[in-house]
Parts: sequence; structure tokens; C-alpha cells
Amino acid sequence: MRVTAPVTDYIRASVMSVRGDLAVRGALVPERLAAGADKTYLQGKGAGVIPAYDNQMPPLTTKGDLIVQGTLAPGRIPTTTNGKVLYSPGAGLVPGYRSLFNLLTTQGDIWIWGASGTQRLAAGALDTYFKAQGAGNLPIYEKLALRDTGVKIGNGTRNSAGNQVITGVGFRSSIILFLAIYTVLENPIMSWGCDDGITHQCIRLVPTANYTGLVTTHSISLWRTAGTNLLGSVSALGADGFTITWALNGSASCEFIYICLP
Repeated sequence: MRVTAPVTDYIRASVMSVRGDLAVRGALVPERLAAGADKTYLQGKGAGVIPAYDNQMPPLTTKGDLIVQGTLAPGRIPTTTNGKVLYSPGAGLVPGYRSLFNLLTTQGDIWIWGASGTQRLAAGALDTYFKAQGAGNLPIYEKLALRDTGVKIGNGTRNSAGNQVITGVGFRSSIILFLAIYTVLENPIMSWGCDDGITHQCIRLVPTANYTGLVTTHSISLWRTAGTNLLGSVSALGADGFTITWALNGSASCEFIYICLP
């Protein structure tokens, strides 16, 4: 057999000087590709170009892909659709993408910031209300109670016509309840009423005359006789109180209790 050309497709073993070296086809003859540094990966550079070691893992095929440590070796987390977030399931588990609202399992759930991150706040029971607990504490759902919305109980006296301004309520009242009594006590003359600044009504008790019953013009009606009576109604509601406008016939005085509801 006649050899017509030298054999050039072999590389001497002595050229492979380090464990991990590779033999690759060079420009004209086989040559040594030195072993890559720790945690680098062999990456092709295309036809006609010698491969090289690189820090990037070969499976990163799409812009946005991530490398994570898998069970045995680094692996790829592929990028995903718009709007999803990278979610960590905890130590020892590979993160993944998921919709921000996947943890909201029930209609009415709320995404809320917890002690160490966002978390689910379960929907409240029927007829409960969202109630803040102050900075650093999660809100809760609870039945509505007057202790939360505010209630004010107070008292006063009156013996003249004109406006009487009540302050210190602490909120703008929605409705005010009145319990009043005429201060001449030989026969009790009383009035129970309610007022929202527009509607003024009460029930009055007059033991000695035929004036007992419903009154739709005042929330306080202390009627001793046609010429001796003291009538009051709310003429204004403010952020911290209210105004009672009084009408006086003859000489009369009263004591009253009010209950303000928000």
C-alpha cells in the first residue's frame, strides 16, 4: 500500500499535559484545548471556530433565562410570560415563575405585606369589616361595633332660647338621641327624641295636660302648658359636635342626656 500524504489527524499524548484537556480540530491539525476553570462550561462558537469555556451555562437559550443549582448540577429556569414573578418555594427547592395571584385561593382574598414578604389574607366572613390594627400588624376582619366607630354620651342643661353649641364629641354625628326632663319635678315632664340635623322627632310625656304624644318638629319638647314650654332641635352638625336651637315660651328649664352615633 502506498501512502500518498502524511498522517496529520492524530495528536501526540504528550501534548495533553493536564487532566481534563481536550483535543480539538485546529486550523490545520488537531490541537489541545486546555481544561476550563472551575464552574465554567464548554460552549460552541459556531462552525470553524474552536469552542471555549465560559461562565454561562449552555442551555441558556432565551434572553431572560436563569441558572440555578439543581439537584446534581446547575440548571436552567426558562423565562416565562409577561406578568409572572419568580417565586421561591424555600431552601433546597428550585424557584419557579408563577402568577402573582396564584396564592389567592378564594374569591375575596387579598394580597398583603406580611412579616417577611407578601402573603395571602383570607377573605372575611359574611358581614365582617376590614379593620386596621396599626403599623406592623396585619389587618383583621371583624363585626362592626360602636366601640370601633365611636359613640359619645354627654349631658347638658338649658333655660333660655337661642343656640347651644355642644363640642367634644370627637366625630361628625349621623344621629343624636335625646332624653330630657323638665326641672320642675312635682309631676315628671319628659321627652325622648332623635335628630339627624334635618328630621327632628320625639315622644313627650306631660302628665297634667293633654300634650302627650308624638312631636315631628322638635327632638326635645318639654311642654308644661301652652304658654310654658321649652323646645329644641339640632340646627347644625359639625366635625366635633352639634348645635341645638332652642325656643322658650314663658319660664322653663331642663336637663338632658344626648347620645351621638357616627
